[in-house]
Amino acid sequence: MEKALSHWPDLFLLQIHKAILLAELGQLDAARAVCRDSVNPSNPSAITVLMSAVCQEMLGDGSGAQSTIRDFADRLAAGPSLADSGQEGYAPALEYLLRERDASSLMATAGGSPGRRCEFGFLVAIRNLAEGDRSAGLAAIEECLGTGVFFFTQFRFAQVFVVRARENPGWPRWIE
Repeated sequence: MEKALSHWPDLFLLQIHKAILLAELGQLDAARAVCRDSVNPSNPSAITVLMSAVCQEMLGDGSGAQSTIRDFADRLAAGPSLADSGQEGYAPALEYLLRERDASSLMATAGGSPGRRCEFGFLVAIRNLAEGDRSAGLAAIEECLGTGVFFFTQFRFAQVFVVRARENPGWPRWIE
């Protein structure tokens, strides 16, 4: 992991992987710090912010997640907007993570798009897990997998998470 990070220090996916591995090892403070630091402050993308925030939520750092999302929303208010950067499809997900939209409303905005259903379903799944609703979280992970969008990062994370949950009924152990 460290060798890959030395070559691609700004690749947020590696940072998220590292954070989850640290959490698995019981190093929650370090895992939370990695999630917070995974967003490039000079040029954050919506997907990076969403994944960082949901990872923070999953690791029990709800205030850090809200701070990450709020900072990004403030940046968008100052310009350029999501529409200006071609990322307008992520607006409902940002609203969801800001708790301005509920899960069913978020999923309704995904419509019939398998990609959006995968991305948004993953956010719902991780929030459910973070809030201690393991059964709803795992059901949403299964829905994410049901999209078949295997080339999406969220799909790959969902594959790993569902295997971990099947192997260990107490997973994720850091959620109380």
